[in-house]
Parts: sequence; C-alpha cells; structure tokens
Amino acid sequence: MLDSTTESIVVIEPNGKIIYTNSSWDSLDPSSSRVLYQGWVGMNYLQVCDDAARENDRFAIKAAAGIRKVSRAEQDIYYLDYPCDGPTELRWFMMRVTRFNAESAQFLVISHQEITERKVAEQQIEKLARTDELTGLANRRRFEGFLRNQWKRGARTRTPLSLAFIDIDHFKMIPTVTVSEINVLSFCHLVFPNLQSAQRISVPDTVATSL
Repeated sequence: MLDSTTESIVVIEPNGKIIYTNSSWDSLDPSSSRVLYQGWVGMNYLQVCDDAARENDRFAIKAAAGIRKVSRAEQDIYYLDYPCDGPTELRWFMMRVTRFNAESAQFLVISHQEITERKVAEQQIEKLARTDELTGLANRRRFEGFLRNQWKRGARTRTPLSLAFIDIDHFKMIPTVTVSEINVLSFCHLVFPNLQSAQRISVPDTVATSL
C-alpha cells in the first residue's frame, strides 16, 4: 500500500536505522535529495541529518531535533517545510514524522511530500502583502515590522538606532522611473557637495525630464 502513494516514505528504528523505503523514496533523484542520497536500507537517517547539521544545514538541524522529539514521545507528530535543490529549479518538500508500534517495537514513519506549488503561491501572497504594487518597495506593514525588530535588537544589545527619511519631490511626475533608478538617483544626490548639509533630497527637473 505504501508503494501506491506519491509521497516518499521511509521507516526507521528509534536509533535512526532505516528498515524500509517505498518505491517513491527509492526513485528519488540522488542529486536533489537533501537528506539521503543512496544505499537506503541499513543507513542511519539521524546520522545523515547530524552530518548535514555539522555543515550548518539549518533544516537538517530542525529535522533531527523533530525526529528525536517524536521518538521520545515529546510530541505525536512533527512537520517541517524545507527547500531542496533540484537539477533545474528549487523545489519545496514537507517532511512529516509519526510514531507507531508493531509487536511491542517502536518505529518512526517519515514521509516527504512535494509542496513546491503551494509554497510558491504562499511566497507570492506574502510578497504582495509586504510590498507596494506601484513601486515594488516595502510597504508600511513591512517597514513597521522591520523597525520593530530593529528597535528590539537595539534595546537588547544597547546599540543606537538611526532612521533616515528620503523625500523625492514631484514623484508623480516621473512614473517611468524604476525602483532601482530612484535608489540610484537618491544616493547620487547624497554625495553632491551642495547637499552635504541636512537638506531634503530632490530629483532635479532636468533629470526627471530626461527620464
């Protein structure tokens, strides 16, 4: 029955030793598998995660910690969304870890389901919620969240926090200017000798007309 599902499934003992893999797992592209790469049965799943964790793979760190929590019955189920580099594109998978008993022995079932389409949609929605549609710049919600985090960090580390406001005059008169062009123009004016004092930065009419 496990071979009929499209999810990649592996069964391990509490110590991490792999005792079973389904056909979907066996057909994983070795170049795109984050956790395991070859020689399925007999390998130690936790050991592979720990090896990757020592290489500062933060998803491997989370995976190993989650598996051990389920194994110790600290939680019944564990989920982890993680990216996986495919041959031509970045894909996303969801790992699910559950525990079951059979003949007084305990095992863990770990499944991996591709969720790339869902993840891309979530990222697009998040982007739309945090950016201004006209300019592509961060909107007020993103700014307030960023400022709040920086404020907390400054309070925690007792370091100063600086905030600069840049105003562009006649912004509506230059609708063809891209975000990157606006940034370049603004910072170019920062180095003009006659603007070294604290003044409002403006895009000259001559520059706006040329755009």
